[in-house]
Amino acid sequence: QWEQALDDIEDMLRNQLVAAIGKEVSPADFAEYMRFHNRKLFSEAYAPMPFSFAVRRSDNHSLEGLLSIEESVVGPGGGSNIAQPIVTMAAHSSRPHPMTFPISASTQVTFAGERYLHGWLQHQFSGQSGARLSLIARAKQFSSMLVLVGRISSASAFDP
Repeated sequence: QWEQALDDIEDMLRNQLVAAIGKEVSPADFAEYMRFHNRKLFSEAYAPMPFSFAVRRSDNHSLEGLLSIEESVVGPGGGSNIAQPIVTMAAHSSRPHPMTFPISASTQVTFAGERYLHGWLQHQFSGQSGARLSLIARAKQFSSMLVLVGRISSASAFDP
C-alpha cells in the first residue's frame, strides 16, 4: 500500500517534470547541459577541454599525428551521430620522474617526459550511457607513434 502510494507520487512528479521541460531528457541532453554549465562554473584555466591532442616530438617539430577519445551518441538524443571528443578535466606535471613498463618477462622500457592526468564524468540514466566511446590514433603518412593503454600501478610503473 505504501509502496504503491510512493510509486504513484513518483509517476506524478515525473509526468509533471516531462510536461514542464517539454520532452524526456536523455543522457545526451543532460551531458550537453553540463558542458554549458561547466563553461560558466570553471575559470578558463580549469575548464574541461576536449580530449584531442596533436602528437609531435617537440614544439619545434611538425605534427606526427593526433590522439583523441571520441563519443558517438546512441539512442534518444543521438541527432546526427557525429563523433566528438569527450570533454575532460586535466592536471599536468612536467617533473622529470621516469616510469617503466614491461615488454616481456625480462625487459623493461623506461620513459620520461610531461605527464597528463585526465578525468571524465559520464552521465547515465538507468544504466543507459547514451554514448559509444572510441580511442582514435591517427598518424601522418611516414610517421608512427606508440600508444599504450593501461593503468598506473605505482609512482614509477605503468601496466599495459
